[in-house]
Amino acid sequence: MLTARPRTWQWRRGSAFPNGEKWSSRRRGCADAVRPDVVIEGGNLAVSPSGAEWDSPACLALLTTHYDIPNRFFDTIHATSAAAAQVSWMAAETLAHLPDCWEETVRALIVHSAEWPHLVADKFNAARRSERASLLRTYGFGVPDIRRVLASAGNDVAVVVENEMMVVAAGGTMPEMHFYQLPWTGDLLRDLGDTPVKLRVTLSYFVESNPAARGWKGRYRYASHGFRFHLQRPNESDHAFFARLNIMDRDDDWDGAEGGEDGWFLGPRQRNRGSLHSDIWEGPAITLADRRKLAIVPLGGWWKSPRSPEKRARYSLVVSLATPTDQVDLYTPVSTELATLTTLPTVIET
Repeated sequence: MLTARPRTWQWRRGSAFPNGEKWSSRRRGCADAVRPDVVIEGGNLAVSPSGAEWDSPACLALLTTHYDIPNRFFDTIHATSAAAAQVSWMAAETLAHLPDCWEETVRALIVHSAEWPHLVADKFNAARRSERASLLRTYGFGVPDIRRVLASAGNDVAVVVENEMMVVAAGGTMPEMHFYQLPWTGDLLRDLGDTPVKLRVTLSYFVESNPAARGWKGRYRYASHGFRFHLQRPNESDHAFFARLNIMDRDDDWDGAEGGEDGWFLGPRQRNRGSLHSDIWEGPAITLADRRKLAIVPLGGWWKSPRSPEKRARYSLVVSLATPTDQVDLYTPVSTELATLTTLPTVIET
C-alpha cells in the first residue's frame, strides 16, 4: 500500500481511466437489473508507468471524520465506501427536508436528479439503444445532485406522487391500474412550439424476494411483483390509451395500438429492469401537447398465484419537465394546474 504518491507514478481521476470507468464500478452485475442506481465521487487512484499496477494511496482518497474522535479527528475513505457514505448523506438530507416522504420516494428523487458526466453521456449518445443496457450496468443513471433533489427551478419542475395499488386480488387476479393526468396544459406546450423540452419519468418501488429463488432470471420467480409506466402515444386518444393497456376497455372494432414509443432515450426494453425505472423523452414541446396521460400498470411476480391472498404494494412516481433556457417559466403554470387537479389517479379495474 502506498502512503504517498511516488514520483514515478501518476494519479488519475476516475473519468480518465480506460473507457471512462472507475475501477470500483467495473462489475456489471446481473443482466436483468440495473446496478448501481447512481455513481458518485470516490477518490482517485495511482497508476504505475507501465499501467499494469494500481493503488489507492491516502493522499488521493477523500477526507472524512475518524470513528474514534477522542484519539483521532480525521481519516480517509475511498471507492464504494466513500460513494455509499455520500449517497446516504443525500438520503438523510432528503428526509430532513421531506420528513413524511416514503423510502421509495427518497430513492426515486436521488435517481431522478442524476445526470451522466459529459464523457459518459457521449458514450450513451454514441451507443445504439440496445447497447445502453450494458452502459447502465456500469454507470447507473449518473451522478446525483442534492440541489435538484430538493428544489424545482422555474424552467425545471418536478411532480412527486406516492400511492399504493392492489397488485394481486384473492385468487391471483390483478384488478387495478392507475392513470394520471400530467399537470401541464396542452396550451402551455403548444405556446412553446418547437422549443426543446425534456420529460423525465422515474418509478420506484420495493419488492419482496422469493426465498425459494435467486436472481432476476425468471420474471415470476424472484420478485413478488412489479410496476411499469406508460405514456400516452402521439395522436392516441384517451380511450385508445386505456384499451392498449386494458383488454376490458377494448370494443369489437379495436384494431390494435396506435402510434409508437418514439423519443425515449432508453426505451421500454432497457428501462424495465429491476425495481426502479427511469427514462428521458426529448423533443419539441408541441409534440407533448396531447400526451397528458400516464399509466402505472402492475406486473405479476411470485405473489400472483391461484392461492394468493390480496396483496397491496406502494410506489413512488417522479415526473419532471425541463427546458434548456431559464427564460421559460414552467413552475407557475404547473403549480396553478396542480391546484385544480385531483390528487387521486383514475383506477381502472382489469
